[in-house]
Amino acid sequence: MSVLGWNDPMPFGKYKGLSVRAIASFNPSYLAWAVKNLDSFDLTPEARKLGQRELNIHRQQSANRQQGWAWGFGASVKRAAEKWQEEMIRREYAERKALATTNGETSHGND
Repeated sequence: MSVLGWNDPMPFGKYKGLSVRAIASFNPSYLAWAVKNLDSFDLTPEARKLGQRELNIHRQQSANRQQGWAWGFGASVKRAAEKWQEEMIRREYAERKALATTNGETSHGND
């Protein structure tokens, strides 16, 4: 049975060669899956504790993203999307006005 510490490299799988710490930083659920489902794999108590901490952080970040405010940037992302939409509307209006002018249509003060 492989019992790995926090800095030990993963001996198998798609993350072979990466440290347990590195894997926990971007995919802690992989480690949880391996501990639960593989009889030949385990983590030291310290690595389990740190891995669980990373898993909890990732779960909270995921919940935050699902609520639409990903790490407090949701409002700024929403505002950026609104600005982009306003710019697209402005450009479309300008293009239509230019096309109308090119076709000889005149404006009747409705701009």
